Amino acid sequence: TIPLLNTSNVIDMGSMFWNCTALESIPALDTRSAEYMNDMFWNCTSLEAIPSSLDTGSAVTTNNMFWGCAGLTSIPALDTSNDENMGTMFSGCTNLETIPVLDTSKTLDMMYMFSECPSLSTTTLNNILRMCADADAYIEQGENLFLTMVGLTNSQIIACRELSNYQDCINAGWAESEEGDVY
Repeated sequence: TIPLLNTSNVIDMGSMFWNCTALESIPALDTRSAEYMNDMFWNCTSLEAIPSSLDTGSAVTTNNMFWGCAGLTSIPALDTSNDENMGTMFSGCTNLETIPVLDTSKTLDMMYMFSECPSLSTTTLNNILRMCADADAYIEQGENLFLTMVGLTNSQIIACRELSNYQDCINAGWAESEEGDVY
């Protein structure tokens, strides 16, 4: 067990529970001041749930935050309105099925955010398309954007073609190849 910690003024929580493979639940933490939450629960393979009370509203970087958390099946609504770096945030969450739409309007990095997440539901894939379409800061960087960049597999991308947010994603600048395949 983790003792009650006073974290109300902590700005950098990066790697706080890094590689705590036996951690099953997140203890009560005051994270309202945390700006850096990168690698916070990296490889916490036994983590089963994220409490909806986890305050991520001040976070500007959450890259690798839940990397390798294979025990997670769903993510609650997280406030990512200030988040600039969400790269590999959920990479390796092999049992993850459900993710709500997260605010990506200020995000500059979504690289491999969902790589190695083979269990994502159709609803979650549609939510990911919405997140890509809403990633204004990422799109404004002017780079070529492909759905494989956020970590979707070819079979997941093929499934995305039938979803309601697919065209919005294409309209927002996520590229198609000459053959019409989205990468």
